[in-house]
Amino acid sequence: MSVEYSALSGFLIPIIMSMKKFEFDVEPTLSRFGILESEANNPEGRVSVERLGHLFAFCNKKVGGRAFGLDVAQNFRLSTLHIFGYAIQSSYSLKDALEQFAKYRRMLSNSVQIHTRVENAKLFVEFDVERYKDSGRLALTPQLIEALSIGVISQSREMMSGYIGPIDIKFSFDPFSEPCPAVASYLLEKDCTVEYQCEKNAIVFDLQLASLQSPGSNPLMNMVHTKLLNTFMERFDRSNITYLVENKIAEELRYGNPSQSKIAEELGYSLRNLQRRLREQGTSFKDILEETRKNLATTYIKQPQYTISEVGHMVGFSNVANFNRAFRRWEDCSPGEYRERYFSKGRLTA
Repeated sequence: MSVEYSALSGFLIPIIMSMKKFEFDVEPTLSRFGILESEANNPEGRVSVERLGHLFAFCNKKVGGRAFGLDVAQNFRLSTLHIFGYAIQSSYSLKDALEQFAKYRRMLSNSVQIHTRVENAKLFVEFDVERYKDSGRLALTPQLIEALSIGVISQSREMMSGYIGPIDIKFSFDPFSEPCPAVASYLLEKDCTVEYQCEKNAIVFDLQLASLQSPGSNPLMNMVHTKLLNTFMERFDRSNITYLVENKIAEELRYGNPSQSKIAEELGYSLRNLQRRLREQGTSFKDILEETRKNLATTYIKQPQYTISEVGHMVGFSNVANFNRAFRRWEDCSPGEYRERYFSKGRLTA
Protein backbone atom coordinates (compact mmCIF):
# COMPACT_ATOMS: atom_id res chain seq x y z
CA MET A 1 0.00 0.00 0.00
CA SER A 2 1.37 3.44 -0.96
CA VAL A 3 2.15 6.16 1.57
CA GLU A 4 -0.53 8.84 1.88
CA TYR A 5 1.28 12.06 1.01
CA SER A 6 -0.18 15.12 2.69
CA ALA A 7 0.46 18.81 3.32
CA LEU A 8 -0.34 21.23 6.13
CA SER A 9 -3.95 22.35 5.70
CA GLY A 10 -2.84 25.99 6.02
CA PHE A 11 -1.97 25.75 2.31
CA LEU A 12 -5.73 25.81 1.66
CA ILE A 13 -5.95 29.46 2.78
CA PRO A 14 -4.24 31.01 -0.29
CA ILE A 15 -6.00 28.46 -2.53
CA ILE A 16 -9.41 29.52 -1.24
CA MET A 17 -8.46 33.20 -1.62
CA SER A 18 -7.62 32.60 -5.29
CA MET A 19 -10.78 30.56 -5.84
CA LYS A 20 -12.84 33.49 -4.56
CA LYS A 21 -10.92 35.93 -6.76
CA PHE A 22 -11.66 33.85 -9.86
CA GLU A 23 -15.29 33.41 -8.74
CA PHE A 24 -15.28 29.68 -8.09
CA ASP A 25 -18.09 28.29 -5.96
CA VAL A 26 -15.63 27.36 -3.22
CA GLU A 27 -17.34 24.78 -1.02
CA PRO A 28 -18.79 22.54 -3.75
CA THR A 29 -15.58 22.76 -5.80
CA LEU A 30 -13.48 21.66 -2.82
CA SER A 31 -15.99 18.92 -1.98
CA ARG A 32 -15.71 17.63 -5.54
CA PHE A 33 -12.11 16.72 -4.70
CA GLY A 34 -12.82 15.45 -1.19
CA ILE A 35 -11.53 18.56 0.60
CA LEU A 36 -13.37 20.32 3.43
CA GLU A 37 -13.21 24.12 3.48
CA SER A 38 -13.20 24.10 7.30
CA GLU A 39 -9.81 22.30 7.30
CA ALA A 40 -8.13 25.57 6.28
CA ASN A 41 -8.60 26.87 9.83
CA ASN A 42 -7.16 23.78 11.54
CA PRO A 43 -3.53 24.65 12.47
CA GLU A 44 -2.60 20.97 12.72
CA GLY A 45 -4.81 19.63 9.92
CA ARG A 46 -3.52 17.76 6.86
CA VAL A 47 -4.79 17.60 3.29
CA SER A 48 -3.98 15.03 0.60
CA VAL A 49 -1.48 16.35 -1.96
CA GLU A 50 -3.04 14.07 -4.59
CA ARG A 51 -6.36 15.85 -4.10
CA LEU A 52 -4.58 19.21 -4.16
CA GLY A 53 -2.98 18.24 -7.47
CA HIS A 54 -6.36 17.40 -9.02
CA LEU A 55 -7.84 20.64 -7.64
CA PHE A 56 -4.96 22.70 -9.08
CA ALA A 57 -5.30 21.09 -12.51
CA PHE A 58 -9.05 21.75 -12.51
CA CYS A 59 -8.72 25.40 -11.43
CA ASN A 60 -5.84 26.15 -13.81
CA LYS A 61 -7.83 24.70 -16.69
CA LYS A 62 -10.89 26.79 -15.82
CA VAL A 63 -8.87 30.01 -15.44
CA GLY A 64 -6.57 29.30 -18.39
CA GLY A 65 -2.84 28.68 -18.48
CA ARG A 66 -1.33 28.44 -14.99
CA ALA A 67 -2.49 31.86 -13.78
CA PHE A 68 -4.43 30.26 -10.93
CA GLY A 69 -1.29 28.60 -9.53
CA LEU A 70 0.63 31.87 -9.79
CA ASP A 71 -2.10 33.72 -7.91
CA VAL A 72 -2.14 31.07 -5.16
CA ALA A 73 1.64 31.33 -4.74
CA GLN A 74 1.47 35.12 -4.53
CA ASN A 75 -1.36 34.92 -1.96
CA PHE A 76 0.74 32.64 0.22
CA ARG A 77 1.92 34.16 3.52
CA LEU A 78 4.21 32.61 6.10
CA SER A 79 1.63 33.34 8.80
CA THR A 80 -0.64 30.69 7.25
CA LEU A 81 1.93 28.12 8.44
CA HIS A 82 1.45 29.20 12.07
CA ILE A 83 4.48 28.58 14.34
CA PHE A 84 6.58 27.37 11.40
CA GLY A 85 6.00 30.66 9.61
CA TYR A 86 6.87 32.71 12.70
CA ALA A 87 10.17 30.81 13.10
CA ILE A 88 11.03 31.56 9.47
CA GLN A 89 10.15 35.26 9.79
CA SER A 90 12.33 35.77 12.88
CA SER A 91 15.40 34.06 11.35
CA TYR A 92 18.61 36.07 11.15
CA SER A 93 19.01 35.77 7.37
CA LEU A 94 17.37 34.26 4.32
CA LYS A 95 19.98 31.48 4.47
CA ASP A 96 19.00 30.64 8.07
CA ALA A 97 15.31 30.76 7.14
CA LEU A 98 15.76 28.37 4.22
CA GLU A 99 17.80 25.99 6.38
CA GLN A 100 14.92 25.91 8.88
CA PHE A 101 12.53 25.41 5.97
CA ALA A 102 14.53 22.32 5.00
CA LYS A 103 14.89 21.01 8.56
CA TYR A 104 11.17 21.11 9.35
CA ARG A 105 9.94 20.19 5.87
CA ARG A 106 7.92 17.20 7.14
CA MET A 107 5.63 19.57 9.00
CA LEU A 108 4.77 21.20 5.68
CA SER A 109 4.53 18.02 3.63
CA ASN A 110 5.92 14.50 3.54
CA SER A 111 5.75 14.55 -0.27
CA VAL A 112 9.07 16.31 -0.85
CA GLN A 113 12.59 16.23 0.57
CA ILE A 114 14.17 19.69 0.85
CA HIS A 115 17.91 20.25 1.18
CA THR A 116 20.18 23.28 1.21
CA ARG A 117 23.82 23.33 0.12
CA VAL A 118 26.49 25.91 -0.65
CA GLU A 119 28.61 25.75 -3.78
CA ASN A 120 30.62 28.39 -5.67
CA ALA A 121 29.27 31.29 -3.57
CA LYS A 122 25.70 30.17 -4.27
CA LEU A 123 23.00 28.84 -1.96
CA PHE A 124 21.01 25.96 -3.48
CA VAL A 125 17.57 24.97 -2.16
CA GLU A 126 16.78 21.59 -3.72
CA PHE A 127 13.42 19.81 -3.86
CA ASP A 128 13.38 16.02 -4.29
CA VAL A 129 9.77 14.97 -4.84
CA GLU A 130 8.72 11.57 -3.49
CA ARG A 131 7.17 8.91 -5.73
CA TYR A 132 4.25 6.57 -5.14
CA LYS A 133 5.72 3.09 -4.76
CA ASP A 134 2.89 1.31 -6.56
CA SER A 135 2.95 3.45 -9.72
CA GLY A 136 6.27 5.30 -9.63
CA ARG A 137 4.59 8.62 -10.37
CA LEU A 138 5.63 11.78 -8.58
CA ALA A 139 3.65 12.79 -5.48
CA LEU A 140 3.57 16.42 -6.69
CA THR A 141 2.47 17.44 -10.17
CA PRO A 142 4.63 19.90 -12.17
CA GLN A 143 1.95 22.55 -11.54
CA LEU A 144 2.29 22.08 -7.77
CA ILE A 145 6.10 22.08 -7.96
CA GLU A 146 5.99 25.34 -9.91
CA ALA A 147 3.56 26.89 -7.41
CA LEU A 148 5.71 25.73 -4.47
CA SER A 149 8.79 27.30 -6.05
CA ILE A 150 6.99 30.59 -6.72
CA GLY A 151 5.72 30.58 -3.12
CA VAL A 152 9.26 30.19 -1.76
CA ILE A 153 10.52 32.95 -4.07
CA SER A 154 7.65 35.27 -3.15
CA GLN A 155 8.21 34.87 0.59
CA SER A 156 11.99 35.18 0.21
CA ARG A 157 11.51 38.54 -1.49
CA GLU A 158 9.02 39.66 1.15
CA MET A 159 11.25 38.56 4.04
CA MET A 160 14.17 40.54 2.61
CA SER A 161 12.02 43.59 1.69
CA GLY A 162 12.29 42.90 -2.03
CA TYR A 163 16.09 43.23 -2.10
CA ILE A 164 16.83 39.58 -2.80
CA GLY A 165 15.51 37.22 -5.43
CA PRO A 166 16.85 34.01 -6.97
CA ILE A 167 19.52 34.02 -9.65
CA ASP A 168 18.48 30.68 -11.13
CA ILE A 169 15.45 28.36 -11.00
CA LYS A 170 15.74 24.72 -12.06
CA PHE A 171 12.88 22.33 -12.83
CA SER A 172 13.29 18.60 -13.40
CA PHE A 173 10.26 18.34 -15.70
CA ASP A 174 9.78 19.38 -19.34
CA PRO A 175 8.57 22.88 -20.21
CA PHE A 176 4.79 23.20 -20.10
CA SER A 177 3.14 22.73 -23.49
CA GLU A 178 0.89 25.72 -22.89
CA PRO A 179 2.87 28.91 -22.18
CA CYS A 180 1.75 31.25 -19.40
CA PRO A 181 3.14 34.78 -19.90
CA ALA A 182 2.26 35.83 -16.33
CA VAL A 183 4.25 32.96 -14.80
CA ALA A 184 7.16 33.47 -17.20
CA SER A 185 7.26 37.20 -16.41
CA TYR A 186 7.29 36.54 -12.65
CA LEU A 187 10.01 33.87 -12.78
CA LEU A 188 12.27 35.83 -15.13
CA GLU A 189 12.12 39.02 -13.05
CA LYS A 190 15.48 40.68 -12.25
CA ASP A 191 17.67 38.64 -14.61
CA CYS A 192 16.78 35.27 -13.10
CA THR A 193 17.23 32.30 -15.44
CA VAL A 194 14.77 29.38 -15.62
CA GLU A 195 15.91 25.92 -16.73
CA TYR A 196 13.92 22.75 -17.44
CA GLN A 197 14.84 19.05 -17.66
CA CYS A 198 17.40 19.50 -14.87
CA GLU A 199 18.58 16.76 -12.55
CA LYS A 200 16.75 18.34 -9.60
CA ASN A 201 14.22 21.04 -8.84
CA ALA A 202 16.14 23.89 -7.22
CA ILE A 203 16.11 27.60 -6.42
CA VAL A 204 19.53 29.25 -6.40
CA PHE A 205 20.44 32.43 -4.48
CA ASP A 206 23.58 34.52 -4.21
CA LEU A 207 25.16 33.31 -0.95
CA GLN A 208 26.46 36.71 0.15
CA LEU A 209 23.06 38.36 -0.24
CA ALA A 210 21.25 35.41 1.36
CA SER A 211 23.52 35.74 4.41
CA LEU A 212 22.61 39.38 5.11
CA GLN A 213 20.59 40.16 8.23
CA SER A 214 16.89 40.40 7.45
CA PRO A 215 14.78 43.39 8.58
CA GLY A 216 12.60 41.15 10.76
CA SER A 217 15.33 39.10 12.43
CA ASN A 218 14.91 38.60 16.16
CA PRO A 219 17.25 36.05 17.77
CA LEU A 220 15.32 35.77 21.04
CA MET A 221 11.95 35.25 19.35
CA ASN A 222 13.50 32.81 16.89
CA MET A 223 14.78 30.73 19.80
CA VAL A 224 11.28 30.69 21.35
CA HIS A 225 9.65 29.86 18.01
CA THR A 226 12.13 27.05 17.33
CA LYS A 227 11.48 25.47 20.73
CA LEU A 228 7.72 25.59 20.11
CA LEU A 229 8.29 24.15 16.65
CA ASN A 230 10.26 21.24 18.10
CA THR A 231 7.45 20.61 20.60
CA PHE A 232 4.94 20.55 17.74
CA MET A 233 7.15 18.16 15.77
CA GLU A 234 7.29 15.80 18.76
CA ARG A 235 3.52 15.36 18.43
CA PHE A 236 3.35 15.45 14.65
CA ASP A 237 6.20 13.08 13.81
CA ARG A 238 6.32 10.58 16.66
CA SER A 239 8.60 8.26 14.69
CA ASN A 240 11.37 10.90 14.77
CA ILE A 241 12.80 11.50 18.24
CA THR A 242 15.50 13.98 17.22
CA TYR A 243 13.21 16.93 18.04
CA LEU A 244 12.52 15.43 21.47
CA VAL A 245 16.24 14.96 22.16
CA GLU A 246 17.06 18.46 20.91
CA ASN A 247 14.48 20.08 23.20
CA LYS A 248 15.64 18.08 26.21
CA ILE A 249 19.30 18.96 25.56
CA ALA A 250 18.38 22.66 25.29
CA GLU A 251 16.62 22.45 28.67
CA GLU A 252 19.58 20.76 30.38
CA LEU A 253 22.53 22.69 28.91
CA ARG A 254 22.47 25.59 31.36
CA TYR A 255 23.07 23.06 34.16
CA GLY A 256 26.19 21.68 32.46
CA ASN A 257 27.05 19.24 29.71
CA PRO A 258 24.18 16.69 29.64
CA SER A 259 25.17 13.05 29.28
CA GLN A 260 23.51 10.74 26.80
CA SER A 261 22.51 8.36 29.60
CA LYS A 262 20.78 11.18 31.51
CA ILE A 263 18.85 12.35 28.44
CA ALA A 264 17.82 8.75 27.70
CA GLU A 265 16.56 8.34 31.27
CA GLU A 266 14.69 11.68 31.13
CA LEU A 267 12.94 10.57 27.93
CA GLY A 268 12.13 7.09 29.21
CA TYR A 269 14.53 5.18 26.94
CA SER A 270 17.34 2.81 27.74
CA LEU A 271 20.72 4.11 26.57
CA ARG A 272 21.00 1.37 23.95
CA ASN A 273 17.47 1.99 22.65
CA LEU A 274 18.07 5.74 22.31
CA GLN A 275 21.32 5.13 20.44
CA ARG A 276 19.58 2.69 18.09
CA ARG A 277 16.66 5.05 17.39
CA LEU A 278 18.98 7.95 16.59
CA ARG A 279 21.18 5.75 14.41
CA GLU A 280 18.11 4.66 12.43
CA GLN A 281 17.38 8.34 11.77
CA GLY A 282 20.89 8.98 10.49
CA THR A 283 22.16 10.95 13.46
CA SER A 284 23.66 10.54 16.92
CA PHE A 285 23.45 12.12 20.35
CA LYS A 286 26.86 13.74 19.79
CA ASP A 287 25.71 15.33 16.51
CA ILE A 288 22.49 16.69 18.06
CA LEU A 289 24.36 18.03 21.11
CA GLU A 290 26.91 19.78 18.90
CA GLU A 291 24.27 21.31 16.61
CA THR A 292 22.08 22.42 19.54
CA ARG A 293 25.03 24.05 21.30
CA LYS A 294 26.05 25.85 18.12
CA ASN A 295 22.53 27.13 17.38
CA LEU A 296 21.95 28.34 20.94
CA ALA A 297 25.40 29.93 21.19
CA THR A 298 24.98 31.95 17.99
CA THR A 299 21.53 33.03 19.21
CA TYR A 300 22.73 34.12 22.68
CA ILE A 301 25.78 35.91 21.24
CA LYS A 302 23.41 38.23 19.36
CA GLN A 303 21.89 39.36 22.68
CA PRO A 304 24.23 42.01 24.20
CA GLN A 305 22.95 41.58 27.76
CA TYR A 306 24.95 38.34 28.03
CA THR A 307 28.74 38.28 28.45
CA ILE A 308 30.78 35.77 26.44
CA SER A 309 31.38 33.79 29.64
CA GLU A 310 27.64 33.69 30.39
CA VAL A 311 26.88 32.45 26.87
CA GLY A 312 29.44 29.68 27.28
CA HIS A 313 27.87 28.65 30.58
CA MET A 314 24.35 28.66 29.09
CA VAL A 315 25.41 26.18 26.40
CA GLY A 316 27.12 23.81 28.83
CA PHE A 317 30.74 25.00 29.00
CA SER A 318 32.17 25.55 32.48
CA ASN A 319 35.42 26.89 30.99
CA VAL A 320 35.37 29.91 28.67
CA ALA A 321 38.53 28.73 26.89
CA ASN A 322 36.79 25.48 25.89
CA PHE A 323 33.81 27.50 24.68
CA ASN A 324 36.08 29.73 22.58
CA ARG A 325 37.70 26.69 20.97
CA ALA A 326 34.31 25.11 20.19
CA PHE A 327 32.98 28.37 18.76
CA ARG A 328 35.99 28.72 16.47
CA ARG A 329 35.29 25.21 15.22
CA TRP A 330 31.68 26.16 14.47
CA GLU A 331 32.10 29.63 12.97
CA ASP A 332 35.82 29.99 12.20
CA CYS A 333 36.08 33.00 14.53
CA SER A 334 35.94 33.78 18.25
CA PRO A 335 32.63 34.55 20.02
CA GLY A 336 33.74 38.16 20.46
CA GLU A 337 34.58 38.54 16.77
CA TYR A 338 31.23 37.00 15.82
CA ARG A 339 29.37 39.45 18.08
CA GLU A 340 31.31 42.44 16.74
CA ARG A 341 30.64 41.37 13.16
CA TYR A 342 26.94 40.88 13.93
CA PHE A 343 26.45 44.35 15.41
CA SER A 344 28.60 46.13 12.82
CA LYS A 345 26.95 44.47 9.82
CA GLY A 346 24.29 46.59 8.15
CA ARG A 347 20.74 45.32 8.35
CA LEU A 348 18.54 45.50 5.27
CA THR A 349 15.88 48.13 5.83
CA ALA A 350 12.30 47.94 4.67
